[in-house]
Amino acid sequence: MTIGQLTKQLRKSRSLRQGIAAKELGISQTYLSQLEKGTRNLSSGMVDKLSLFYGIPAPIMSFLTLDLTMVAEDKREAFTKIKPAMDAMVREFFALRYTCDTCGANKTCEFAFDGYNTNGDCLAIK
Repeated sequence: MTIGQLTKQLRKSRSLRQGIAAKELGISQTYLSQLEKGTRNLSSGMVDKLSLFYGIPAPIMSFLTLDLTMVAEDKREAFTKIKPAMDAMVREFFALRYTCDTCGANKTCEFAFDGYNTNGDCLAIK
């Protein structure tokens, strides 16, 4: 998952429209859209701003974006074991929910770590 995809999930978890979130963050809707789509890179200052806005520490946001390819080969087995539990704890602690673009249901965010289900839609825990 990219930081942009995470940003989109966090925005949706708060049921915020892009324009409203952008206004609150002091940026344009176009810029937020570009960040969410990954066509624009985030500065460290913007990561800090997003962290404060969504109430999730920047290191936690960084952890949520990790995938198996970013982990040293000798650490991947351990990462595969702890990542789902860590993601579940973060989801519960921060009450991350969003409305699905596809079906309109209110769902719990699921942060994928294996390279699939990262589009921000229909990622509910079943």
